[in-house]
Amino acid sequence: MAQSKERKITILPADYGINNEEGDEETGVESAEVITAEEWLSDEVEMPEDWFYLKRFNKKVKIRGITEEERKKIRSRAPMTFDKKTHKKQRDEDWVMLEMVRLAIVEPKIPDARMLEKALSGEVATIAKKISELSGFEIEDLISGALG
Repeated sequence: MAQSKERKITILPADYGINNEEGDEETGVESAEVITAEEWLSDEVEMPEDWFYLKRFNKKVKIRGITEEERKKIRSRAPMTFDKKTHKKQRDEDWVMLEMVRLAIVEPKIPDARMLEKALSGEVATIAKKISELSGFEIEDLISGALG
């Protein structure tokens, strides 16, 4: 009977620049043990959070990453439009981005994504970029849904 070789995988944010079993001297991260299904599904693992400074208001907001389940729910609720050129339905990606930003802002709680329409477009885009980093992927992937 052949023995299976157990492989250790380290899952780190993209900015660590590694995702291997040897570790990395530059970041100081060493090999990690294999995550169990119970650990992966545990509600005790904290969602990454950070503060984001809004220069225009001289105030900050607390934001968090979003889960894959949350991303899928938002995309499934998005309004659809019909593109007359391609004759296909298209998801309202602006609505998707605003709703993801609304969900990810922890403090102050924003009850309705329409409140974000008063924000400057660059503010929303910059917050969305930070949220995508906290969620573990790039903004283009977050908005376009290229990952699923």
